[in-house]
Amino acid sequence: MKSRLSFLFFRSLAGLALLVPACAWSQCTPSTYAVTSSNDDGATGELRWAVTQAEACPGSTVNFNLSSPSTITLTSRILINASMTINGPGATGLTISGGQPPNNGVVDSSNTRIFFVDPGSGSTVSISNLTLANGVALGGYSCSGGGAAGMGGAIFQNSGTLNVTGVVFNSNAAAGGPSGVECGISTGYSAPGGGGFGGNAPAIQAQNAGFGGPGGDLGGAGGSWTNGGAGGTGR
Repeated sequence: MKSRLSFLFFRSLAGLALLVPACAWSQCTPSTYAVTSSNDDGATGELRWAVTQAEACPGSTVNFNLSSPSTITLTSRILINASMTINGPGATGLTISGGQPPNNGVVDSSNTRIFFVDPGSGSTVSISNLTLANGVALGGYSCSGGGAAGMGGAIFQNSGTLNVTGVVFNSNAAAGGPSGVECGISTGYSAPGGGGFGGNAPAIQAQNAGFGGPGGDLGGAGGSWTNGGAGGTGR
C-alpha cells in the first residue's frame, strides 16, 4: 500500500513539473516596441506590426524611432483590441495619415480611418504626442433610404477607455453612407458624425488635443468630436 501511495505521489509531482513551464510560458511581461519604418506593408518595424505585437501582451507600449518630421500613411485602418500606449515624439514630429491631404478642401473618399479602438471593457488605450490627419470614415451604403452615419475619421472608439493627450487632429472627415433607389445608384455622401473622433464608448479623456489646422476637421453637425449614435462605424 505504501509503495502504491509513493508511486501516485511522484506521478503527481511529475505532472505538476510538466504544467509549471506551460503556465509560465503563457504569461507575458508588457514590452516596448519601436516603430522604425514609416511604410505600411506589414513588415517588421512598421506601426501595424508594432500594434500587433503590443496586443499579444496587454499593457505594452509602442514608440517611434523615426527621423523628424515623419509621416506614416496607412493603407487601411489599424485595429487596436488590447490595452496599450502609443506614444509619439510630438505632434510636429510625427503624422499618421489616412491618405492624401484634402484637394481644394475636399477629402478623398478613398482615404481610410486611422484607428479603430476596441480593447474591451476594463481596458485602456492611450494615444499621445502625434498628429492624426486625413482620416476618413464612411458610413455603410443603403439600397433605399438613407445610408448609415460615418463617425470618427481619425479614431472610432467602440469599447474600453481612451486617453488622448497632445494629439492634433488635422483634416479628418466623416461622411454618411450613400443612398439610392437601387444598389449602385448613389446619391452621394452626406456628412454627419465627427471628423476627428466618433464612438459608442463613453470613457474618453482628452488633454491638450487640437482640432483643425490647415483644411480643418470636417464632420457636418458633429464637427471634430462626436460620441454615440447608431449604425456609425462605417469603414
